[in-house]
Amino acid sequence: MEWLVGIVAIIGTFSMVLFVMMVGIRASHSIEHDEVFDQTDWDEHLLHMPRPTRFEQENK
Repeated sequence: MEWLVGIVAIIGTFSMVLFVMMVGIRASHSIEHDEVFDQTDWDEHLLHMPRPTRFEQENK
């Protein structure tokens, strides 16, 4: 039974750290840009576009 408590504690700690990091990143970004992202902007911000291939660069 002790292992279950350990697993729950580890998951809880990890999710808390993740939550604090997300809040910190959101706060720093809203201060930098002087605006609060809505969720779609935030998702697009997290999904960085892949680097263009050599073929795409030659076409530009």
